[in-house]
Formats: sequence, structure tokens, C-alpha cells
Amino acid sequence: MYLFSRFFFLSLLGVFCFSGSLGATTSLSAAELEPPKAWAVFQEPDYGTTLYYPSNWFEPAGMKDESFIFTSKNDDAVLALKVIFDDQRTGAAATVSQLKTGTGAHRITDIQSGEMWYELKMVPTPETQIFSRTLYSCKERVVSQVSLTYPKASASSYEKMLKKMKRRFSQGVGVKTPIRECS
Repeated sequence: MYLFSRFFFLSLLGVFCFSGSLGATTSLSAAELEPPKAWAVFQEPDYGTTLYYPSNWFEPAGMKDESFIFTSKNDDAVLALKVIFDDQRTGAAATVSQLKTGTGAHRITDIQSGEMWYELKMVPTPETQIFSRTLYSCKERVVSQVSLTYPKASASSYEKMLKKMKRRFSQGVGVKTPIRECS
């Protein structure tokens, strides 16, 4: 539990701190955001997690707190991908149970235990929202999380984009994936 809790909350804290004061300056209003056009593919090299993101909205910005960061070309939104290997096999069911009994500004929006994933939506400030999808693979040992911190004013545009992005967010096989132990 400790490993995952640390992973989850540090990743979101890192994304939130990295993004600064979202909503303070936006170059386009929510109504002016053009739809996603071309979708780029990023594959995390260690465990092979694949993230599709609209290349006309985001660009890679490097690493921060062990997360791959993509910054918005439209406003102050930040997309982050973090993948860890959980040798304790904390698991989605235990994590969801812990989150349901915890306190804080989060809400579990969707759970699929058979496929071992869940989603969270948080409102850390009046101006921002955070969406997070966490996937488990390799008998719950590889934990992949994508998080999007975005201005509340642009929520409708980002939530439409998220529908497609989260469907294509998937696990894979990377150089560190213990293939024999996953099958």
C-alpha cells in the first residue's frame, strides 16, 4: 500500500507543482480550442506503456519526478506519464478500497476490476482539475498512470480529448518487463 500511495500522490503533486498556477494565463478560451488533429505515439521504454496524445495540443517537455511530461501548446495544461514496477503487487482493488475510505478532493469516476484499472477526478483548486487513469498489468506488478492537469475553463475540450486518449492508453512490453513472470 505504501509504495502505491507514495507513487500516486507524489505523481499528482509533481504534476500540480510543475504546472504552476493553472488558469492564470490562457492563450485561448475553451471555445477557441481547435479539435485534436494528429495523434502522436509515445512509448515508455522500460515497460512499454503506450500513450497517444494530440500533437497539435501537447509537446514533450522532458522528465520531472520520474514522470514523462508533455506541456500544452494551448494553455497551462500538463500531461504526465509515470510507470513503476510494484513487486508487492498492491493491486487495483486494494488501492480503490483505500481511496474510497480516504479523505481528500478526489472522486473515483470509473473502475474495471477485470482489466485492473481505475480513474480518478480531482479538483485541487477552483481553477484546475486533474484526471488520472491507472492501469495494472503483469499480474498487477506494472503500474502505469497517465494524469492530465487542466484549467477548469477548458474542461469540455479536454474531456472530449480524454475519451479517445484513455481508450488507447495501454500496456506493452518494454526492456524491463519480466515477460516470463507476466504470462
